[in-house]
Amino acid sequence: MREALEVLRKAGANSQVISHCVVTSFVAFQLAKAAELMGKTVDEDLVVKAALLHDVGRAFTKGVAHALKGAEYLAGLGYSKELCLAVERHVGAGITRDQARALGLPDRDYVPVTLEEKIVSFADKLVEGVNVLGPDHVLARFEREFGENSPQLEMARGLIRDMREIYEKSGVPALIGWRGNDTVDLYL
Repeated sequence: MREALEVLRKAGANSQVISHCVVTSFVAFQLAKAAELMGKTVDEDLVVKAALLHDVGRAFTKGVAHALKGAEYLAGLGYSKELCLAVERHVGAGITRDQARALGLPDRDYVPVTLEEKIVSFADKLVEGVNVLGPDHVLARFEREFGENSPQLEMARGLIRDMREIYEKSGVPALIGWRGNDTVDLYL
């Protein structure tokens, strides 16, 4: 964890980004533990590190391109392909190849595929700033931002559907409404 925090600091991530990443990694850890208890194979270390580093690209750029910039930065530091893909694919509930082209991103899919990637993306959706939210709030936010018939909302529904059982068996629902501000500074 200290190594990842140092990477965030050296990249120039601000304190709000770092705090968000710490809370997101805690939520991702809870989801990974629940998945393991359900008998699913999950690389817990990968999940926690990727969640902690998922927004490192915000030190370099804003918008959805931060995921790609962050993945490229981490690859340059020697991080694994799996971790870099989890960072690259965490944006929204994924970005399809067509959406990527429209956004000016390189022509490929940015949709979370592995369980680890889905956990990181889902944990990020559940954490707004440093506040832990529920899936219904996530869907409402996607509907507000993208519209009720948008592909992004459908992708968010799919991600939540894929993660629902793990979420319900995790400790995350008990965290809804928890404000990470109170304890994040302990980790920083």
